[in-house]
Amino acid sequence: MTDHLRERGALFVHAESRRWVAWTPEGLFDHSPQGGQELVGVHLNNGRAQTPEWASFQQAYRALYAPAAVRARLLGDTALAQTRMNELGEVRARIGRLPTLAAGQACAVIDETCTPVAWAGGELPAGASALRLTFSTTDRGLGLGPLDVMVNDRIAVRSVAVAGQNSVEVPLDPGPNRVAARLYADDRALFAEGPTMELRRPGEAAPPPGAGRLIIVAIGVDQYQLPELNLRFAVADARSVVETLRSRAQGVFREVLTTVLTNREATRSNILAALASAAQVARPEDTFVLYLAGHGVRSEPDRRFLFLPHETTSTANWDALRRTSLDEGTLVASLARIRARDGFLFIDTCHAGQVTIDSLAALGNETGRFLLAASTSVQEALDSYDDRNGVFAYAIREAMSGRAATDSEGHVSALALGEWVTRRVPVLAAEKQHRQDAVFRTAQRELRSFPMGVVAR
Repeated sequence: MTDHLRERGALFVHAESRRWVAWTPEGLFDHSPQGGQELVGVHLNNGRAQTPEWASFQQAYRALYAPAAVRARLLGDTALAQTRMNELGEVRARIGRLPTLAAGQACAVIDETCTPVAWAGGELPAGASALRLTFSTTDRGLGLGPLDVMVNDRIAVRSVAVAGQNSVEVPLDPGPNRVAARLYADDRALFAEGPTMELRRPGEAAPPPGAGRLIIVAIGVDQYQLPELNLRFAVADARSVVETLRSRAQGVFREVLTTVLTNREATRSNILAALASAAQVARPEDTFVLYLAGHGVRSEPDRRFLFLPHETTSTANWDALRRTSLDEGTLVASLARIRARDGFLFIDTCHAGQVTIDSLAALGNETGRFLLAASTSVQEALDSYDDRNGVFAYAIREAMSGRAATDSEGHVSALALGEWVTRRVPVLAAEKQHRQDAVFRTAQRELRSFPMGVVAR
């Protein structure tokens, strides 16, 4: 029987949080839209009396997240899994050589002073606006990538790590603050987890629901300097999503701030300037939305997402394309400076460069933001569904008009929006004899949704 009883995969379900993780014997995995990548990982024994190595699937997300390979493996087809493992090489050995990240000193910034706080957590001094933290890093052979500090499960600071001592200043949210650190290896496929602290403010409550603002940066590119890239409905989609969210904001947000860049305005420098402006005005009680509609490509051989702005003149040269495009590393760094507690990234891209929704999911995992993305290798991804919008934007309009689930007060949550669009995009696309899927991901440890708008009841 041993020739027939070979393991194809494993499944772990966390019923209380409605999360699951499925993985293959090689270690490739998939997870639920609500998360779960931190529930399971890879354990490496180092021999008798030696400390074992451990990396959760979240730490190895870019390397091991492979939904298509998992699905094929469960059906008995090992080809995709074998190809992926051949690309990765000795990933288990690499886990054993992850850099180390150790806690140093910590103090809370109050005006011009900095009061020491304990890594064990506890109460913050009154009036603390930020933390100054030091870390000690060691390269164990994989090189050093970015050092990220997360506040309440979203990226708050990204800095360039150096071997030895590193110092960062991290802005704090009102109310409780969960602060965690991670250090990437040089290829950014794996990261080491650092110390975590739980801090609370005595006598201070979190901002009341609905007190924040909705801050939207929307980008739509129909017209490129390279005419063969031109699209038809990216601009309409960006404007439509902005107006849809604005129309549902009354009674949820005290104000809506929007920046819409289209065609010639949507240059790399202008997009980064818009994100920098959002970072200047955003406060922890706010909600931030980024909507990108246009062409995206996956660079080779590093498999990174690149959004193509208006000034793109060629897709034939990777070096030139990286210089003019908005690469995911720059995008993550820009998002790290936006202090809004709640955030949602909408990415609607297409190109023959085969950007897959699986590769886009890594952006959500890396930033700690909700991410909803649709991508296909054919231009029809941004074609019209109703002579007004493409499939993705149309599904968002549907969700915010009351088709998605609402609570007793008519609020449409980020979770309900994501679930509706994920279900509807393939259905709407099929009506037009087209194939398109959407992916919805959140990387938060404790799934906490938030309102995106309200529907009149």
